[in-house]
Amino acid sequence: MRTTNRTDTDLARDTVALILAGGNGTRLGELTRWQCKPAIVFAGHFRNIDFTLSNCVNSGVRRVAVLTQYKSQSLITHICGGWNFLARPLGEFVDVWPAQQRLHSSWYAGTADAVHQNLDLLLAQRSRYTLVLAGDHVYKMDYRKLLERHAQTGADVTVACVPVPVEDSGAFGVLGVDERQRVCSFIEKPQPSSLGMSSLKTVLASLDDSSVAVPERSVVLVADDGHRTVYTDLFPLIKRFQIPVTLFIYPSAISNANYAMTWEQLAEMKASGLVDIQGHTFWHPNFKIEKKRLAPAAYEKFTQEQLVKSKAVLEQKLGGKVDLLAWPFGIYDPELMSWAQAAGYVAAFSIDRRPVTRTENVMSLPRSIVTDADRGARFEALLMPPKLATSK
Repeated sequence: MRTTNRTDTDLARDTVALILAGGNGTRLGELTRWQCKPAIVFAGHFRNIDFTLSNCVNSGVRRVAVLTQYKSQSLITHICGGWNFLARPLGEFVDVWPAQQRLHSSWYAGTADAVHQNLDLLLAQRSRYTLVLAGDHVYKMDYRKLLERHAQTGADVTVACVPVPVEDSGAFGVLGVDERQRVCSFIEKPQPSSLGMSSLKTVLASLDDSSVAVPERSVVLVADDGHRTVYTDLFPLIKRFQIPVTLFIYPSAISNANYAMTWEQLAEMKASGLVDIQGHTFWHPNFKIEKKRLAPAAYEKFTQEQLVKSKAVLEQKLGGKVDLLAWPFGIYDPELMSWAQAAGYVAAFSIDRRPVTRTENVMSLPRSIVTDADRGARFEALLMPPKLATSK
């Protein structure tokens, strides 16, 4: 049933939060030898769980149950001493619900089972909404926005998630969504190659390391220069179809030229987890022209400034590592390649309409330009392997 007329404050008051804090945290070694992961000290006298508890209180969710299991004594002491200020006569509380084997003789078998074993305590709260949260995540979030979205859509379950780069998918559970943001699939820690798509960095890694799996004929999408249409036209398609794309940007145009994107738009694209931002020199010079125009020493200084400044500005403005380069106009030579490597680039790309092979010089990898004429059969021919000659 839709409840779009309810305020976010009403929604928060009608919500009880379950914070799952029973994980053993064995991967953290000595940090969790005597305490659970949510109890790890953070920034002085705070604990890891304080991020989630603070999110709850600041979102107006003031009925909170912390589900504990392993090595929980320090966590219980912290909650009882530091989170006892809520007004219990008004129904507000932060309580600890330890594992009690209420339904069977086993401890919690996982997150879903932890909620299931406390279902009677949860139903006794008579809340309309239940917020299930992790007690060991470091983040800031206003849960009122999540609750409002959930109420507006009338969904049975709403999941909050964040985008990550395709190459990092093996460390996360990955949701598949349709154009209406409805969950249609879930894969636990998939390898990037199993998702049917490859990022540029994944394909590059496969050239040096055969253990990095990518589809036999991977197609990688890149876009140069930073024109505004990349944001207005391409970015919606990237998000809709969840396609990883690399943008090669020359920073002098950004938030400056009338045809170019802004830094805010680039940051939004990068934050999607689907777009990687890499270098295209600082202002896209024609190195053949500049080499004829300048003396050798001046040309070397000019080129190095173009390479270094582009990398530095992009890293400063957008964060992350910039170590890939697209040669302006596809122009390169051995001298330029050596200067690019000295500037910190590990691979560079030219313009040459053919596939990449494992024997390529990594500083002059070919790329195919796709134009308006590349439609239908012509685009298919570009992607398909060449047909072998046959005889009767």
